[in-house]
Amino acid sequence: MKNSIVPGTFALGLVALFLSGFAHPDTTYRDYAAAEQALQLQQERLYTLANEHGRYHETLVDPLQSLALTQLEVSRYDSAAATADYAIQIVRTSFGLQTPQQYDLQQMAIEIDLLRQDWEAINERLDYYSTLILSKYHGSIADRISRLLWLADIHVRGGIEDLEEKQAAHMREATWLNETAVGYAEKHGLSHSRLQAEMLFALSQKYYLEARAISEGGPNSYRLRQVHPDVHRVQGKFDALDARHAAGLLALEHLRDIFKAAPSFGAEAVAMAELYIADWNALFNASEDISAEYQNAVAAFKAAGVPEARISRFLASPVAIPSPRLDLRLSDAMATHSLGISKSANKPHRLSLIEPASHLAGFTQELALVDWQGGLEEDWSRLTVRMTIDPAQQVTVRNGAFRTKSKVTGTDVVLQTTEAELEVTEQAMQRIKTLSFRPAFEHGEAIASTLLVDYLIRDSAKPSVTPLIAGNWVVSFQAPDRVANLAAAGE
Repeated sequence: MKNSIVPGTFALGLVALFLSGFAHPDTTYRDYAAAEQALQLQQERLYTLANEHGRYHETLVDPLQSLALTQLEVSRYDSAAATADYAIQIVRTSFGLQTPQQYDLQQMAIEIDLLRQDWEAINERLDYYSTLILSKYHGSIADRISRLLWLADIHVRGGIEDLEEKQAAHMREATWLNETAVGYAEKHGLSHSRLQAEMLFALSQKYYLEARAISEGGPNSYRLRQVHPDVHRVQGKFDALDARHAAGLLALEHLRDIFKAAPSFGAEAVAMAELYIADWNALFNASEDISAEYQNAVAAFKAAGVPEARISRFLASPVAIPSPRLDLRLSDAMATHSLGISKSANKPHRLSLIEPASHLAGFTQELALVDWQGGLEEDWSRLTVRMTIDPAQQVTVRNGAFRTKSKVTGTDVVLQTTEAELEVTEQAMQRIKTLSFRPAFEHGEAIASTLLVDYLIRDSAKPSVTPLIAGNWVVSFQAPDRVANLAAAGE
């Protein structure tokens, strides 16, 4: 049938593999030789099928997908891209230009182009695939939403990896697609679902990404502040930052309201939302009294029955904000930030962060959570710095374009060790001084503390995939036809 999604388990498994990150294989000679042999056997099978059924028969699609994976295994990225194109041509020839059978294949082709770092090809595919998904869609509501979120995440990568003149457009598109997915879910009855919660949290992250680009200045800041991409009238820098703060706060307050309205989420989820709201206001220096702001979350945790000892342990050490993932339980948040083991009172807490892009100072990822997805560790160098986080001291943050105030940015930043050259290190140190952290708390009050930060920066001009943290929705909501499960709040 032309208007139904082919449920082939191999195809779905293939996309799940790419969405979770296709790591550059560390193969032995024997593995490589085996892959080469498998490649030859798969090609021979395809020749046989093509001779029997014709070069554009649908029976070739699954073998072509398998061939593309094997080609990736032996780093034949260009060949894999050609193979994916061939499979797409077949399904479009067999089932029509708008066929849903091509959805997974289009995503696979874009993921392959990411490994090739061919952004010209990626942008062409994104334009086509976005039109396909946003027009008459064949599939479940949840499946369509997951594809919109996938597209948004690819555009986030574009804001990091594509040419400078295209980065702001990618960020705008990522935010718009996320907003569209939120609206679509509300329209179709998923307004109290876990998926909706994940989308709102992801949306706040995209507003923060835009805020960091605006603060850094330059062409990206200008383009993001334009009232319309084709109109040369721009918002003032502080007005633009205030707008992102307001939009993100609205998303997080909506998140909290969802948790309150759906009892299956539980009171602890409400407390986590209060914590994220306090983080958000601290990020934008919108808290008159940081301790009071976070006390809303502490009170909510206590009301939810969380032991005070656990709350104290969780808040005893500073962590980078905004949080990279939506956690609904304090125990999950402690695992996310590696806070499950108590730290020695004589040693400062230590965080490991990676900087995805030097043009987005202040935007970081927690190293333990990133998916390398074809990125190479040797492209990155490590700096270790020591700093003080003192929420009682409001400091001036020297961003690339202008200065802001903050109570959650490190002071007395001192370099401990570096693997990078002097000039690269000095530039990275300036960016490190724009980072934000939730302060440590003692007896409910925000206190000064010392923090060691291991900070990875890109130290290679070679194009490679940037390690990023995958959204929770990738694992939870990628598979199609899960409307029943998604509608159950908290699941």
